[in-house]
Amino acid sequence: MRKLLLLILIILISMNLSLFAKKKPAILLKKNLEQWQQFKWQGIIQVQSSAFSMRKNFVLAKDSTSLRLDVLDSGIIGLQAKPFLILYLKDRIVIDAPEIEQLQGLDLNWFVPPGSIEKLMHFTDSLQLKQQEIISKRELKTANTIFSFDKKYRLSNIKSTDFNIEANIIYNRRNYSTKIQIKYNGTPMAELQINEREYKDIEIVPLEFNPGTIDYDKILHDIPLNNSETEPE
Repeated sequence: MRKLLLLILIILISMNLSLFAKKKPAILLKKNLEQWQQFKWQGIIQVQSSAFSMRKNFVLAKDSTSLRLDVLDSGIIGLQAKPFLILYLKDRIVIDAPEIEQLQGLDLNWFVPPGSIEKLMHFTDSLQLKQQEIISKRELKTANTIFSFDKKYRLSNIKSTDFNIEANIIYNRRNYSTKIQIKYNGTPMAELQINEREYKDIEIVPLEFNPGTIDYDKILHDIPLNNSETEPE
């Protein structure tokens, strides 16, 4: 009788372990995606190109409806930080760049497909809906983006097939993102080194759109059109 009870106990334990093994990837994936729902990162951003080089402090914050990136100029010994560039996304894209006259009042919303900002804010929900595909392939392909995951089901690479831009995400032993490497056409373009991070009660200060004096009608008028398109039928 004791042997029978022991056998039944072993079978039940084995079944529970098997069920847990199946659930574990889903649990890991859900937990890792939660990092991307809301966060606040602080650190150093480096931008490097053939014509431009920059190394500055940054604060990047995201919640369920908006995202804001502050690139900061700092004074002596890091004191008296002031904004160099602010990028704010919610219903539209807003840019404030006190030190870059060409960007002041620039309206990028002309080039943003409808609904794309909302998709960006909720991309983790879309990934969670494709949980089984991610677990089996450690990759998810959409119409214009490829999401790749490592063996621990952490989001490790995001690639835009439309713009040939990709971001590699590097984690520490505690599963926190520590570095984001951004490439364009395979060439390193920017790197975010994350030194401090928060994941709860994130508050984002909105940035109002303040249109500048850019004459978009003139810009469009000055763009040469193909003669075959402008000639009457």
